[in-house]
Amino acid sequence: MRPRFRVTFVLMAVLLMCACVFVFPAPTSAEESVEETQELRTITLQPGDNFVGWVDESITLDELLAQLPGIERVSTWVAVEQREIVAVMQENGTWSGPLQTLKPGSAYVIRLGGTLPVEWTRPIVPVAGLIELRTGENWAAWLGPDGWTIADVAKGIGAFLSEIRLGDHVYDPSDPETANARQTVSRGDPLVVTVRRGVNWLQPTYVLPKLIFAGSVHQETRNDAKRDLADMSA
Repeated sequence: MRPRFRVTFVLMAVLLMCACVFVFPAPTSAEESVEETQELRTITLQPGDNFVGWVDESITLDELLAQLPGIERVSTWVAVEQREIVAVMQENGTWSGPLQTLKPGSAYVIRLGGTLPVEWTRPIVPVAGLIELRTGENWAAWLGPDGWTIADVAKGIGAFLSEIRLGDHVYDPSDPETANARQTVSRGDPLVVTVRRGVNWLQPTYVLPKLIFAGSVHQETRNDAKRDLADMSA
């Protein structure tokens, strides 16, 4: 791995060349380019209640309604109060209830009206990685990569984990038989996580800053900056 202080040297060199470097979040890994790629994923919502995770920037319920016109009700769990809050669509087209926005890292129950399933294409690039778990039940979205087992997910939470629920499967860290290796998570999956005390859960999002160069920056300097950022994720 290259020394971490090399990034400071590179940025100083850019400033001396009278150019600017702007930093924005973008998904990448140590092997990938630092260039941003917009990632979308389509899921199918069924009529009735659908438990989903949200990983993108916060959106209002009106913005959600524009994507899913058939929504009748949205709810989530307020972990700090250990209670559910709800927003219900009224006949006049307005929302009633304390829930106002979908926030990254949280999970929601979206009730879809009608009789037909609906495909929902949504951004799947996480904008956050740290989730604050409160004592008791928490509704959380998985922000990490696809294909992790529940046991692997649990390692990031630590010794205060009581259980993780993914669909009908319940993982209990004290019971090895519940560690089903075939039960894996995908980014955006909703999880019900119960902990015995508060935990700051840092999920492995593999998100690095994106470099945008303004002005005349030598290509070698660009390459060095990108390589150093990639090295920092290794």
